[in-house]
Amino acid sequence: MKIDSGEIRIRDKQRTAGAVAVGLGAVLVAVSGFAVWVEVFGSELTGFRLAELIGDFGGDVEGVPPAWVGAVWYLLPLSAGGCWLALFRHKPPTASSAHIWAGTAITLAVGLYMASQGPQPGPVLALVGGLLIGTGGIVGQRSRAASGPTDR
Repeated sequence: MKIDSGEIRIRDKQRTAGAVAVGLGAVLVAVSGFAVWVEVFGSELTGFRLAELIGDFGGDVEGVPPAWVGAVWYLLPLSAGGCWLALFRHKPPTASSAHIWAGTAITLAVGLYMASQGPQPGPVLALVGGLLIGTGGIVGQRSRAASGPTDR
């Protein structure tokens, strides 16, 4: 089977575009923890500070979610780190189907949060990051499927 070198260059560009999208998305999701996630009584709380407060006061103060909700928030930056590590498990960096699932989960979780709390800089960054991770995974999978077993 003869493969045109132009096809290989297009696949390489797709693979690179997918990897860049996943990497940028993971960085945005991680950085979103340092941005404002909620404003309470005129005070702005970053994602990490919000998780700490919920963990400290959860269940003890009426109207505050249980303490485990604060711990669950840390799954967001951990998933970004996992996406980053999964991206670099092969050389060259390659987006995989795991990135599609992670990007979808991040996008849904942050989208539900934004539906209840409204847009703030932190959730917007995380939402864009989740979309980039998922899109990068799709682009990376398309280039991998098009290349077949002979290109790897």
